[in-house]
Amino acid sequence: MQPLCQTLKSSLVALLLMAAVFLLAGPVQAQTLAELSPSEIVAKRQQVFEAIEKTFKQLRFNVVNQRTTDLQQAQSDAQRLVQLSNFLPVLFTQPATAAGRVQESHAAPEVWTESTHFKRELNEFLDRMGRIDEELRFGSLNQAADMIDVTAKSCRQCHRLFKTR
Repeated sequence: MQPLCQTLKSSLVALLLMAAVFLLAGPVQAQTLAELSPSEIVAKRQQVFEAIEKTFKQLRFNVVNQRTTDLQQAQSDAQRLVQLSNFLPVLFTQPATAAGRVQESHAAPEVWTESTHFKRELNEFLDRMGRIDEELRFGSLNQAADMIDVTAKSCRQCHRLFKTR
């Protein structure tokens, strides 16, 4: 039974990565995580983070700063954030090299040496993205704005702990 579970898990990882590749890089050849070089894994991770940062800043500006009434655009941005964020666990499943890092990576070694703490922070981030999306789906702009602010603060804290400068 164990080999079947491993096969299903590997297939799920490959499927998620293929979706990330198509989402981020357009029509390119689908690859599994095992087929990517450490530098390619880092590049995909950075692409996801850049897209998250851009979308999150726009959502925060619209919902928190401008107090938008364009609920449809805010919902669209929140859904995109959830989709992008869900790629992160797959892209952080292993260090980019045996030493845990490649030159281009901004991930601090603590991502792997303190992996329990990092995974907890990442899961909290994913939960917050889901809550923002949920608040906006229910039209609760004020609650979404509050959660966006909480998330922005947690992003800064996580980056201080797990990102090199």
